[in-house]
Amino acid sequence: MLWKKVRWCVLPHDFVTLVLRGAQDGKEIIPTTDRGDASGSGIYDVQTNNYCTDLVAKIDPTGRYAKSLPNIVDSLTICGELSAQWMQDVGLIKHSEKRTPRFPISAGSGDNMGLTMKQVRLQHHVPAVLVTWRANA
Repeated sequence: MLWKKVRWCVLPHDFVTLVLRGAQDGKEIIPTTDRGDASGSGIYDVQTNNYCTDLVAKIDPTGRYAKSLPNIVDSLTICGELSAQWMQDVGLIKHSEKRTPRFPISAGSGDNMGLTMKQVRLQHHVPAVLVTWRANA
């Protein structure tokens, strides 16, 4: 059964964040998402800032689905760093380098929410770096 092989139920941009972070220092990687993307899941409770446990239990009473959901954090929360392995794999650093640059990764946000934040920041002259991507079918 395919469901038994599922480790996480995450949106594409949250999966990209997982891949970029990789497992670091032998620790288990924990998926994260922001409130905006969690709200698109249909199981997010804005009053508790968490998933609706009753609804999640109705979807899967075994608790496996609940364990597969990403932690909900603020979009600016640093959830990890760009992994050294990933930087080596794409040629940003050499395998022989002793010091690895540190690149923090935040939970991020979706395109529409990110665009809104960009407009607010531009109106108030607040500098920001926003990165987004789109997968075209």
